[in-house]
Parts: sequence; C-alpha cells; structure tokens
Amino acid sequence: MEEKKTSLWAHAGVNGAILGVILSIYSIILYFLGYTFNKPAGYLSLFLFFAFVLWSSISYRKAKGSLTYGQALGYGTLVGLFSSIISGLFTYLMFAVIAPDLMDGLIAFNEQELMNSGLTDDQVEQMMEMQSGLFTPLIQSLLSVLNSTIMAFIFSLITSIFARKKPQEGFAGAMSGIDD
Repeated sequence: MEEKKTSLWAHAGVNGAILGVILSIYSIILYFLGYTFNKPAGYLSLFLFFAFVLWSSISYRKAKGSLTYGQALGYGTLVGLFSSIISGLFTYLMFAVIAPDLMDGLIAFNEQELMNSGLTDDQVEQMMEMQSGLFTPLIQSLLSVLNSTIMAFIFSLITSIFARKKPQEGFAGAMSGIDD
C-alpha cells in the first residue's frame, strides 16, 4: 500500500482551528451559565481536548495511510498548538473586551484555591502579590497557549499509541523473513 501525500501542517491546522473554535464556544457557554471556574466543567473541557486530539490523529492516519508513533505525537502536538493559538486569542478577547470583570473573578478564584490548600492568610497574601503581574489579558492568553500546547503534547503521548499504524511493505517486505 502506497503512502498518500497529505500535508501535516494543513491537516493539523484545520483540525486545530476546529478544536480551538469548539473550546472557545464551550468557554462562552460556561461563562453565560456561570460555570467559568467550575472544576467538573474544566475536566469536561480536558476530555473534549483529549478526544479531539485522538480523533484528529486517527483521521490523519487514515488520510495518510500510515502513521508512526513519532509522527502521531508531532501531529497531535501541532493540533494542540493551532488550537491553543485560537483559544489564546479568544482568552485575550474574553478578558480584555467581552468580560473584563472576569479577571477579578479569576483572581478571587485563585485566592480561594490558595486558602483551601491550607496556606495561612499571610502566605496567601504573599502568593497573590507575587502572582499579581500574571493577571493581565495578555499574560493569561500567552499562558493559555503555552499550557494548552504542553497539554496537547502530554495527551499525544497517550493518543499516539492508538493512532499509529506501521506502513505495509508489500509482498517483498512480508516475504523477506522467510528462509528457503
């Protein structure tokens, strides 16, 4: 079976853009429902991310004909990168234009999480002061791109196991191990 010519960048770009739009729409829905900082909703977002990376990797393998583990790992990471760029732009728009008050909610959520972790009030205050520079739309969107790309790499380490398919070498390759 001959390997088909399918552009890695184009295929990953299209699927990454689709995933980025899906996750952005999901975030808008969560925002309007008041579940922006809801942990189970966040876990569902991670599941959607994982499932889409798996599905798109298998889709790429079918279009290409075969896919090694390394190719699947690279492809899944690229899907995550393209998705994270779309999501990062959305994050910036969300914090800077659509819902600027959401940054205050993020700061309050972060402070509450630190308090729940068992830190003293002084430690929480010190941590919040150290993190204060991170709570800007630009920094949050850049961190979103970085975090999502790393998450895609980690997910791709797993999904590549299921998406890979070795190329068939034809009759001569199959018969090469047979002695006369």
